[in-house]
Amino acid sequence: KVWHRRLGHLGLENMKKLQEMSTGMHLTKNDIIYLKEFCEICVESKLVRKPFNTVRTKATRPLEIISSDVCGPVNIETWDGKRYFLTFLDDYSHFCMLFLIEHKSEVPKLIMEYINIVEAKFNLKVHKFRSDNGGEYVSGQLQDFMKKRGIVLNYTTAHSPQLNGKAERLNRTLLDKTRALIFESGLDKEMWGEALRVAAYVHNRSPCDPINCTPYEKWEGRQPILNNLRVFGSDAYAKRLTKTSKLDKRTRKLQMIGYSNNGYRLWNTEERKIEIHRDVEFNEENKNKSSVTTIEEINHGSDKEDNNILDDNTESEEIENARENNQAGNEIESEDNTDDEDNRKERLRKSKRKNFGSKPKYLEQNYELDCTANHALLT
Repeated sequence: KVWHRRLGHLGLENMKKLQEMSTGMHLTKNDIIYLKEFCEICVESKLVRKPFNTVRTKATRPLEIISSDVCGPVNIETWDGKRYFLTFLDDYSHFCMLFLIEHKSEVPKLIMEYINIVEAKFNLKVHKFRSDNGGEYVSGQLQDFMKKRGIVLNYTTAHSPQLNGKAERLNRTLLDKTRALIFESGLDKEMWGEALRVAAYVHNRSPCDPINCTPYEKWEGRQPILNNLRVFGSDAYAKRLTKTSKLDKRTRKLQMIGYSNNGYRLWNTEERKIEIHRDVEFNEENKNKSSVTTIEEINHGSDKEDNNILDDNTESEEIENARENNQAGNEIESEDNTDDEDNRKERLRKSKRKNFGSKPKYLEQNYELDCTANHALLT
């Protein structure tokens, strides 16, 4: 006992090893027997949580075990004022359903609604209902309902969410998908509720390892049809069904934010409301894709500018030559007046023949006037 205390309440196995690794320490059989007894100090200072590796009972039929959890509050409200969401997971099929809620006080009513829906679908009874010890699950109204239905309430112990691990893991998976949908679509975060609904929709139609198929197939008895899936947040052109004039547009541009039983949930940004439409065309291209001018377009534009510059330079050279010719004629006419009249007339005649003997370019038959010129020289 003394050595146990001297060594800071060292465990029995380590004390046996230490006796062989050191000198001056000797344990008798009585000492070893004592160390096997309960030590209150060791428990108070070293106790850890028990492992959660025990496999809980698994369902063998639909609705045998239903797991549920409430997540929230989310710091940003949805566009219609929701801050929590309530999830249900069937342990047999892994099919999930969720409800968006404003307050936790709505939970008991929605649990009773969910149970009525699923029992009517399968014509089976819910046997066990798993949840935590939150106040929304221990209300007297809910407990009375469960007793009348013969449903066993299976609560987890306090601060042990691991005992309701499937429901907790479902919340994480749905929130991961929700963030991805919001980030890619570029929609405001107030649309997280709609993204969450889409996340649950595609989760039920995604592979699930424990059942080796999709939850939808296990729940509905048939494989899911995915040709109706569209990119969340993509542009949706809904057919106008109201009276329109002959020159009006036949569609309205909305945004795809979900699925309904017979169509799509589309967001009307201007009126801030959700519309259900069936006749819709989608543009699923990435809206964040920026329009970038290609190298070919830049070079093509430069060639056009260069050609225009060459045309302007050619025209300017022709005009300048004509001006120089006129100036040359004037200089010849202004030569020394002391020469005799005959020589002066002869030089003037030769000069005129040189400068004006040929036809101007604009009088030649094959010459075409460039109508794009900014100015012209008239003589």
